[in-house]
Amino acid sequence: MVDIKTKIIDILTKHPEGLTLKDIAKELDVSRITASKYIFELKGEKLITRRRVGSAILHYLSQPLFDGMAVKRKATTS
Repeated sequence: MVDIKTKIIDILTKHPEGLTLKDIAKELDVSRITASKYIFELKGEKLITRRRVGSAILHYLSQPLFDGMAVKRKATTS
């Protein structure tokens, strides 16, 4: 079974435009509280960043991690 933190990283890899906590929770089919717990763990590990856009807070993969995932994805699709 894939853990929730890995799933969040996979989801954010597919959405470089960023997602709200509500969107991430919906994709995971978990409560916002559960998603929030893992998002803060990932933020503490510096794997994701958050940015306020208007009234929304969007979550993104940290740039070095995102760059690494993009290179890995290109290698598997070539």
